[in-house]
Amino acid sequence: MKKFLVLLWILLLTTPLLLASQMYVVGEVFTQTWCGYCPAARSALLQMYNQSETFPYFIPLIWQGNGTHVSPNYSSRASLYGVGGIPHGQWGGTIPVVGGGTGVYSSYVNAHNQIVNLNSPIEIDFSLGISENQLVLEAVTTLTGDITTTNNRIQYILTYDLINEMGADYFASVKSYHQEDYPLNTTGETAEFSHAFPIDPSWDLYKVKGIVIIQNITNGNAPIHQAAMASFEGLTPMFSSNVTQGPASLFVQFYDNSLPAQNITSWEWDLNGDGSIDSTDENPSYTYTEIGAYDVTLIVSDGTDVVEITIEDYITVTESNDISGNISGTWHYDNGPYDVSGDIFIPEDSFLIIEPGVEIIVDNSEIIVEGYIYADAEDDEPIIFTSDTTWKGLRLNNSQIQNTLINCEFNNANQTALIINDSVVNIVGNTFYENSGSTNPGALKITNSDDIVLKNNIFANNLSTNGPAAVEINASSFNVENNLFVNNTGYIGSSFAVRSGSAITFTNNSVAHNEFMSSNGYHIFNHNSYLQIRNSIIVGESRLISNFTGAATIAEYSNISNGYSGGGNIDVDPMFETPSEGIGIDFDGLGAVWYLSEESPCVDTGNPDDTYNDPEDPYNPGFAKFPARGTIRNDMGTYGGSGTSFWVSVDEETIIPHPETDNRIVVYPNPFNPSVSISLDNIEYSKGNPVTLKVYNTKGQIVRTLLNNVMTEQTIFVWNGHDENNRLLPSGIYFIGFVSGNVNSNQKVLLLK
Repeated sequence: MKKFLVLLWILLLTTPLLLASQMYVVGEVFTQTWCGYCPAARSALLQMYNQSETFPYFIPLIWQGNGTHVSPNYSSRASLYGVGGIPHGQWGGTIPVVGGGTGVYSSYVNAHNQIVNLNSPIEIDFSLGISENQLVLEAVTTLTGDITTTNNRIQYILTYDLINEMGADYFASVKSYHQEDYPLNTTGETAEFSHAFPIDPSWDLYKVKGIVIIQNITNGNAPIHQAAMASFEGLTPMFSSNVTQGPASLFVQFYDNSLPAQNITSWEWDLNGDGSIDSTDENPSYTYTEIGAYDVTLIVSDGTDVVEITIEDYITVTESNDISGNISGTWHYDNGPYDVSGDIFIPEDSFLIIEPGVEIIVDNSEIIVEGYIYADAEDDEPIIFTSDTTWKGLRLNNSQIQNTLINCEFNNANQTALIINDSVVNIVGNTFYENSGSTNPGALKITNSDDIVLKNNIFANNLSTNGPAAVEINASSFNVENNLFVNNTGYIGSSFAVRSGSAITFTNNSVAHNEFMSSNGYHIFNHNSYLQIRNSIIVGESRLISNFTGAATIAEYSNISNGYSGGGNIDVDPMFETPSEGIGIDFDGLGAVWYLSEESPCVDTGNPDDTYNDPEDPYNPGFAKFPARGTIRNDMGTYGGSGTSFWVSVDEETIIPHPETDNRIVVYPNPFNPSVSISLDNIEYSKGNPVTLKVYNTKGQIVRTLLNNVMTEQTIFVWNGHDENNRLLPSGIYFIGFVSGNVNSNQKVLLLK
């Protein structure tokens, strides 16, 4: 059976009211999993702790060496005493108690009584406080006698749940530890000592105790000269936030952590340091738009007492260069380019909205998203992720809000441009070029993610030295539509790999001029997965599609070199308009033209079902069709089928009309939680026209109708984030759409929960 050690300290508490001669007790006990948490030893400690009159200054400390809650510095504490038998107790650094059972209580009391009557040469005035969301232990020590030992240390400790409400695993458990030299040794000397520990946001701080110990650390006999303990009492204001710095517009979500939480009745926040109250919410948010440092003040009341805390320069809004650390907010085109000098992290309760045209230059770093990213440049200048040298890519990890990457460019990443793990994301109309990886693909890797939209993307000139070149999908199921894979070079796969029980539908994609370096490579690599290919073009000299370890591939109405069984399949030259001059990354796939020529045998030969028809709209014929040529039957390849509607028209002078207006509805706050106000005051519309006001999701579906073609003189409306059935919608982007007469306006809002 797996074993672990539990190290236990028992201390006698000092306070300024005690006599300087009072000596305090320290004991450490080790146990293993075969005896649980050594119930007899723990029971004895609890019994002593609960007898406050008999043991008024008794402090139990449990050090755990294995299992769920491992105490820091466990090994060094155990080796200090040369622990042998289990359980092993070491009281006051000098008295060992080995063994347990029913007699352990009397053994512990006996050891305690031998130490408690000794004199201490030190007085300690000790406190536990909060500063900038850290727990600060401060000790003022005064020598009332000489200390003759050398190699002395002052040790700072945090324990959690000393009051035993969490059970054996947490009782007096040591959670934080730090030590430093203690230089005093002569009667009359005094000095101040302090150390700060970061606050664990999961803690109930009324279950946290601060402890300080002054001890000689000579192995085998390490006497403790004095100790003290402190805890929180009364009304204590404190707060935290998702981020504390970043470029404008910096979105900050604040959290009240004041104690006792259940007693607080009101909150007042000055969030920008101007002396006025900005919010009375318990957990407000604020967007900082101007560069500078901002004080934050929180005033709380329990109905009787009113206390406040101010942290100076708590929020710092920076320039758009030298960006690193936690990030939240909106990156604007006017503030770009954004230079990322270190890893940036979008926490679970944060977001990053990137406006069209923004260029993000990353230097040997990565962007990690656990919250939410929205980068939508559809019908506008692309959003660019690149590097002057190389960068490590964009990572989405367990991000369950609908992330959006539309019309972005990913370039120069050397550890895969985009990695998605257990996340929800729309990947539409992006360009991945000249990225590289080793065992991972150069462009895109998706794992354990079913809620993926992957369509209308270009993957060109990407490299993997030991994996698939462009895209790898693992343990995921979704559709792959209207993508272009050209001039990529990989080891086992030249362009696309499906693995680990995935189920992928591969529709209207083009795979051409790619190369693989391994003699066992393929252009499409299918391993232990189900892959259905339809209406696609897959061309190469040999080894087009693999099927390994139970993999199954079904193809129909596709142009596949060397032939492939299936209804409607052909094996011919697809006749691209102007393809690259050769295969692999040495030839420019991005600059080539991969439309089908007028004579292409892939025109009008895709699946004839109406579901796959090409767009009929003459203003948006798609790359494959000219308005005067062909029918609406699906063309094979990237620029055919219903999914081609996203692509820009062949005729670059063709303009697709869109309703335009200079008027904009005003929404505030944005992002919002729990409700957003919608103001029509800035809209110039005829009061004699009926008004329609609706909320849409990112798929264009109506989720809430606020007004439906009705007359109104009201100009302010509130949406509470609920749908038509009064169910709270998930976090994400929504659109407020306004129509009245010839005025059509919309605004994007972000709901955060």
